[in-house]
Amino acid sequence: MLCGVLFAQAQLQVATLTHNGETTMFYGADALQKAKAAADHGDVINLSAGTFSGCSITKAITLRGVGCSGSQVTLINSYLASRVSFDSTIVDSTNYAVKIEGLKIDGVLIIDKNINNGNILKCVLNRISFDNIPLAYNMNISNCKIMANTSGGAIYGTVTGNPTFYNCVINNYPLCYNVDAKVNNGAFGFVNCLFIASGDKGISYYDTNRFFYNCIITNKSSESANLAEYSNCIFINFKIHNNYYNHNPATELTTFEQVFKTFTGTYSDDETFELTDEAKLFLGTDGKEVGIYGGPMPFNTNPTYPRITKLDVGSEVSADGKLSVDIEVKSMNE
Repeated sequence: MLCGVLFAQAQLQVATLTHNGETTMFYGADALQKAKAAADHGDVINLSAGTFSGCSITKAITLRGVGCSGSQVTLINSYLASRVSFDSTIVDSTNYAVKIEGLKIDGVLIIDKNINNGNILKCVLNRISFDNIPLAYNMNISNCKIMANTSGGAIYGTVTGNPTFYNCVINNYPLCYNVDAKVNNGAFGFVNCLFIASGDKGISYYDTNRFFYNCIITNKSSESANLAEYSNCIFINFKIHNNYYNHNPATELTTFEQVFKTFTGTYSDDETFELTDEAKLFLGTDGKEVGIYGGPMPFNTNPTYPRITKLDVGSEVSADGKLSVDIEVKSMNE
């Protein structure tokens, strides 16, 4: 099965819908919208490199791009049309789940309806907003960069459930704003994440019901979240509110120079956020290094599936009826 499609920049955007073993292709900036309309629960949509208009994800589909960084990017520009939005009511379904991977989403990713077992991984996101207090159980966001290029914070809203962020880079001011998990002992979770603040407040004091395990949290004279739990975290320039739980902090690691080999506090796309040897000695709750390269899913934005990164088709057919095709396929580790 074709897991990624790449066309030259001059060619149309392509969305490939796989349904019951059959493949249908849609073209143009609205190709994603067309493929989603034709899809059913459990289907897979693969997007080529290029810029696509956003849409609401109303079915339990798998949506894949060619990647979120580098020379080949699948960009969902939500300002071209509607916002990118989870709008799924399949809360009780155990057969299918919504999965998004290998995309750069330039607008706001909105979860405004109930969703169960949702997965967002290896994406670059501008902002995640939980609107209308949706049910969001067993929802994981992994290996993502959340950049907060719009007002209101990188992560915003109130949810019923337990969305958890694993090995993510969460950047810009404010990092989390008005984030809360309301009932059934719900909580926002952050495991092996890196928080980078560029303003006076990064993690809002007003936010509640969150836990931070094995994270690196940088700030500029800010207060921590009220009723939050921090376990085995490194704090840089961080003022902590009294009403919190903190287990085994790395109190001896308090500057960027002590923690990172090259990162000094200002985000750049090329920064790797690699830890110093000294910082690697401070272990998380799982016995591995803290930050984005430890934990359950060490940071890597390459998609988990093979994808075609080169497709050159000859312009002429040979005398014996053959057409020259040059294809390059890369795996996750390339």
